[in-house]
Order: sequence, then C-alpha cells, then structure tokens
Amino acid sequence: MKFSTLALLLPVAASAKNLRTPTPFTTSDDEMCCADACTVEGEEKYYSIDKLHDLCGECCMKPEDYNLYHIFERGLKKAEDGDFSPCTGLGFPKYTETVTHGVGKVKMTLDLYDHADNKSDDDMCCADACTVEGEEKYYSIDTRHDLCGECCMKPEDYNLYHIFERGLKKADDGDFSPCTGLGFPKYTETVTHGFWKIKMTLDLYDHADNKLCAFPLQEDGTCADDKDLCEYAEGKSECCTAGEMCIPNVGCRC
Repeated sequence: MKFSTLALLLPVAASAKNLRTPTPFTTSDDEMCCADACTVEGEEKYYSIDKLHDLCGECCMKPEDYNLYHIFERGLKKAEDGDFSPCTGLGFPKYTETVTHGVGKVKMTLDLYDHADNKSDDDMCCADACTVEGEEKYYSIDTRHDLCGECCMKPEDYNLYHIFERGLKKADDGDFSPCTGLGFPKYTETVTHGFWKIKMTLDLYDHADNKLCAFPLQEDGTCADDKDLCEYAEGKSECCTAGEMCIPNVGCRC
C-alpha cells in the first residue's frame, strides 16, 4: 500500500499506495470490498497506515497469505478479533475509495480511509503574500488528481524541490493566489510532504463546487441584467451569475 512516487509537493489524498512489486498498477472499484466483517470463508480483516500520505487501508485476506503480502507492505497488521473497522479506531473514519493494487497473482483489493473533514482557513500556511522574509510564492498543479498547491519558499531552494516536483513554478510578482487564477479557487486543506530536512508545507486548492453559474450570451451578444459578462479568452465569452468569478482561460467559476 505504498506510493511509488517521490513527489513532495502535491498530494495523492484521493489515491492509494502501490505494492512494491516490479510493475505495480492501481485500479479503482465502484463499491467497498471490505466493510464490516469479512464475508469470504477463511478470510480475516487486516489493515495498514500509509504515514507518508496519511491514509489507512483495510482488506480481507487469509492469514496464511500474510507473510507474502507483508514483504510488500511492512506496516500490514491483523485487526483485533471483533474489530471490523480498525481504520476508524485509528482516526481514519472517512471512506474515500476502493482500489486494487499489485500484479499477477500478487494483488489485493482494499478500502481506503481518510481523517474526517477538518478543514479551516485558519490552518492555511500560505494564503496571500508570504510573511517570512526571503520567501516567495510558488505553485504546482497535480494533473493526475486535478489539484493545485501553493507554498512559500526561498528562491535558492527551488532547484532542490524541483527535482521532486517537476511542475513547480514561481508565481508572477504580485500574484499571491496563483491557483485561483488557474481555476482552483477552493481551499481544501494544508499538508506537509517530505521527510527530514526535505519537506514542504503547502495549501491545496480544488476547482469550485460544480454549480450552474455559467450561461451563454443572449442573441444580441449581451448578458441578462442579473448576469455579468465574462470575456475569459480571445473571442470567447459567457455570462456568469452576478458576483461569481471570471477566471482567464477558464471562464465562470462558482
């Protein structure tokens, strides 16, 4: 249940860990595999915590297979008898997704759990201008999970962190909210990634809630009185619900 990535800046909050096999793969399933007690005869509940990405996974497997899977997941443990929700008891009550990891005959389907929602703007590390002398605003987009991260760091540290996050870029001077301008206005959480001296705290942003706030122009090329014109790119316009954002190269966002 380990990720095979060195990325330090962008999360994989919605993904699981690949088994440490030569060519691992990950697939998502539609339904939970292992909620409550295991239903297949001979299988028992096991779990593991991914400390790097702060997720917990539960699976059902036969005890005689433990030694094999323990090779790939050193944190794999058997749940106590009668404990059918070990992740909840360890502070991970929120089900996120069910995935299958591994290759060939060495693969496992597991349910992934996260901490309960506990997000507050008060916890943000890097909102607006950077406050530590010498630090400047940087950002990166995680195209795999469609999230944007902002951090404050010293320019002289850029080459080091760029090794681990190839999409890391410096924000334009005076742009203290680069993720918003790129279509990610919704703050989700603040996380710290990395280890020892090579770690970074960053604010994560998502797209705005998918509400209906973009409308086509009227036949005369204008917007209704309760809508605002959004000219978001050359030759491209639409009407936004009054008061909503018009983001360059993106359009209306609620």
